[in-house]
Amino acid sequence: MLSGCTQAAIKEGNPSRMSLDMDIHVSTTSNGSTGDDIEEVTKGSTTTVYQIVNIEPAGTGQYSMRVRSTAEYGGDYAIEKAIEETGCERSRIYDGDCAPSLNNNFYLSTAFGDEQVLTISQDTNIFLYEGDHLRATSQEAFVNLFTQTDAFGGGDYWQPFILEIHKTDVLNITAVYLP
Repeated sequence: MLSGCTQAAIKEGNPSRMSLDMDIHVSTTSNGSTGDDIEEVTKGSTTTVYQIVNIEPAGTGQYSMRVRSTAEYGGDYAIEKAIEETGCERSRIYDGDCAPSLNNNFYLSTAFGDEQVLTISQDTNIFLYEGDHLRATSQEAFVNLFTQTDAFGGGDYWQPFILEIHKTDVLNITAVYLP
């Protein structure tokens, strides 16, 4: 499985649990406020991540990608959001049945935004995990994971990604490391 990483972590190939703030589509909040400053606080953090619904050809060297946004919560926010979304009592939240990801100090929300259609071009930078190392991958290899395999699943399991977006063009796609 694949969680949030910083630009430094991307360059170093280091799977980090740090948050990423790239532009208006990918933002980090601390204690409920949004902004340019990322602040580590004991309360927790929220990072916008995306589920890729499907990828289809859209012209020479380009693909159309349908995505839905949601949030990855860390710290106390993860616990509160898991209780809210699962309906589990606080005493049962860590038993592995309600929100198993809390054992790794994060929670992926089950509430999704509306689908968006974005464009992947040959200039899009794509980073996926090989084991616990983040590596650049080709557009062809990435697209094949969605069109020729079920590598990123669906239903209860799905792979979150951090996207850097300009208008409808995807500049960077980074898999989220989930321990």
